[in-house]
Amino acid sequence: MPLTRADKEKLIAEYQEGLAVAPHAFLLGFKGITVPQVTELRNRVRSTGGEYLVVKNNLALRAIDSTALAELEQHFAGPTAVVYSAKDPVALAKALTDFAKEVPAIEFKAGMVERRAVAAAQIKEIAQLPSREQLIAKLLYLLQSPIARFAGVLAAVPQRNGHGAKVRNGHNGNGNGHSNGNGNGNGHGRNGSNGAHAHSVPGIVTAKIDSLGEDLE
Repeated sequence: MPLTRADKEKLIAEYQEGLAVAPHAFLLGFKGITVPQVTELRNRVRSTGGEYLVVKNNLALRAIDSTALAELEQHFAGPTAVVYSAKDPVALAKALTDFAKEVPAIEFKAGMVERRAVAAAQIKEIAQLPSREQLIAKLLYLLQSPIARFAGVLAAVPQRNGHGAKVRNGHNGNGNGHSNGNGNGNGHGRNGSNGAHAHSVPGIVTAKIDSLGEDLE
């Protein structure tokens, strides 16, 4: 049954809100794939945070006009499905390449990662990269290792200096007399400032790491 004008406008709007604005997309040929296989592929794509959509080529071309995906317009020919995501392109590429090994009817036409066109052959190379979660975990490990050692050093400083501080304070009831020779309290102010700094640095750095993890997610 031919599409009505309202149907076409609805599809174009759907394409514009989805695949046209996604930073990552892969174009697939699916000739010969069965309905159960399509269902399985859609489930795997969704498990990575992506979407699988069979498109009407002429309407899709209208929807992606003047977008990054328009660079792939020559590949919108024949049966075409667009798998797109705003999340992890590596996880999505892995899901597709794994499925293609099981179902050879799947054909990679081209792709787009970070709004940059990639050839069909590069999709398999992308699938071999570390996932986003693996990269985040590695980054946090590399950051936390030296920070943990640094925090240990900072925590040990007051312990090593504690006895000396008591002796200096014993010469003057308020700890000010020998700090600068004029009893104006500057020594006490510096000691208080250093103590706060030593305790706050590890917390600040840890908070930044946590924030980095949230931002990368």
